[in-house]
Amino acid sequence: MVKAYGKKFFWFVFFFQAEDGIRDLVRSRGLGDVYKRQTLSLAKTINLLGGIYWNLGKLEMASEKLFQALKLREKLGDSLGVAHAYNNIGLIYDTQGKQNQALDMYYKALTIYQKLKNDLGVGRASNNIAIILKNQKRFTESLDMFLKSYEVDVKNNNVDDQGKTLSNIGQLYLDIGNPKEGINYLLKAKLAFEQSKNENGLAAVFLNLGRAYEQVGNYGTSVAFYARALELAVKLKSIEWQRDAHK
Repeated sequence: MVKAYGKKFFWFVFFFQAEDGIRDLVRSRGLGDVYKRQTLSLAKTINLLGGIYWNLGKLEMASEKLFQALKLREKLGDSLGVAHAYNNIGLIYDTQGKQNQALDMYYKALTIYQKLKNDLGVGRASNNIAIILKNQKRFTESLDMFLKSYEVDVKNNNVDDQGKTLSNIGQLYLDIGNPKEGINYLLKAKLAFEQSKNENGLAAVFLNLGRAYEQVGNYGTSVAFYARALELAVKLKSIEWQRDAHK
């Protein structure tokens, strides 16, 4: 979620406490560029801390650090950094089940990415929005956002992201009771993940293909895909995948 920068913790503490004094000093000496570099370094360090708290499961602390980094990037006029911060905060809200707050953050990120014509950001923010809309059963809006995300994935020849978006669209069609269309998208996702060698993605697709073929009454093919999902789950040592593959 958060890019890691190799800054020492001591530097973060010192700079955070002395920020006002450094700002006044560099401005009085005409060293604005130095201040900007140091402030950016601080923002990156705080962002790193947010990532550490995220990995530790301390989401409130992670959110606090990412909001601090957001304010610094806003002060610097770092639009791309602001967009990344909004997206990352959205991921935390999403994990906490705060879907409306997450959606607000994702839309803010998307707006900035669009202004900057940052295709990668547009694609990923659109995908994040689409997932929440799907969970809220706003299927038409969700599909529209997924297709926008997929368009960006294709434009940038990002095969792995294509697989993720196609897999999400396939799951959407399963959710609305259209397994035949779901199979169509899931098979495309399978090809993309095979090309990108994403075994976690393949395990998810195999599992969903098993469910999809089961829904259309093709039990032989369903069992075959469940077996492939289980095989990959064992290889990846994923207890969750193994449990789901046995259902």
